[in-house]
Amino acid sequence: MAFCLFSLLMICFYHINQSLELPLEERLKTQVITSLASTPSASEKSAIPIPLESYQNPQGSLWQILKYRVEKDPLNLAALIIFGCAILHTFLAPFFHSLSYKIIKPPPPAMSWDEWENYMDDPRDKTITTLSAETLYFLGEVEVVFGIWVLPLMIAIASFYDWHTAVEYVHNLNYTESLFIIVIIAITSSRPIVKFAEWALEKVAKLGGDSSASWWLTILTIAPLLGSIVTEPAAMTLGAILLIKKFYSLKPSNRFKYATLGLLFTNISVGGMLTNFAAPAVLMVSKKWSWDNSFMLKTFGWKEVVGIVLANLVYFFIFRKEFPRLVLKKRNDLAEKKRVSAQTPHMGDTISSPILLLDCME
Repeated sequence: MAFCLFSLLMICFYHINQSLELPLEERLKTQVITSLASTPSASEKSAIPIPLESYQNPQGSLWQILKYRVEKDPLNLAALIIFGCAILHTFLAPFFHSLSYKIIKPPPPAMSWDEWENYMDDPRDKTITTLSAETLYFLGEVEVVFGIWVLPLMIAIASFYDWHTAVEYVHNLNYTESLFIIVIIAITSSRPIVKFAEWALEKVAKLGGDSSASWWLTILTIAPLLGSIVTEPAAMTLGAILLIKKFYSLKPSNRFKYATLGLLFTNISVGGMLTNFAAPAVLMVSKKWSWDNSFMLKTFGWKEVVGIVLANLVYFFIFRKEFPRLVLKKRNDLAEKKRVSAQTPHMGDTISSPILLLDCME
């Protein structure tokens, strides 16, 4: 990623240097003409991106087409490098997170039982952090990755064009859907909403004995179907939070982790077909084609439910041996907590096991 960023900066600096190589008189003349120019019209305000129709793509390979587009507008190359860096940063986010935990200072060796419970929920709450640790932790937040790389994009646009063009480009973008998703995710991940969803799903999970298997099936069946009511981003948020709390905190096998996550993504992608107002793909055509909720339920809804249930049952059969291990792991964790509490001085009021604390941080 550092190499990509360095390459991007070199391209920008080269472009700036080329413009500075003009004679002083010519540069002053250009600045005067630019300052005296009239205010650009609405069609001229955003010179980027260049419309696809304006490209006269040559006949040949994909490489030749890309080379032609870069020659016509070098900003295309800079934008491609920035996008590649953002994708690479996304995959490196867990690495930044784990690295931030390794450089923070451990908590005091003695903690009350209540503090230990809070520490188990989030080890960072009871640690002494540094600026470098917080920076790495921030870089590890997947939600801010593309927001961070907007800054190099703005610099690139300003260097290849000018600052006014960069500002107009950002100003003319439509952020409605992005802001809507951010607001929905923020509200859904709040404690009252999560607790209410957990309470409601618990009623369903108890029908299967309140076991790990019943919770797994409930989350992967009910949460995606909620996408037809509370929108798919909200359903994804609830499903992910409950899976972390009920399963991923027990550290199952990697095969089970990725299979469950992939199944959640798949179920969520079709979970908004029960109604005509929740899923963006349905919302775009439902009004034009007069699709009401009755039509959605009869045409797509029942197929969606059957598909989700069948997929969950297939995955459940494949990973059926994982659930007894999770139950055993949960019991062992509870027994270990009781053992540590019983062995600590002052009737279990404090614990003095920095090794256990550091293990939780990892």
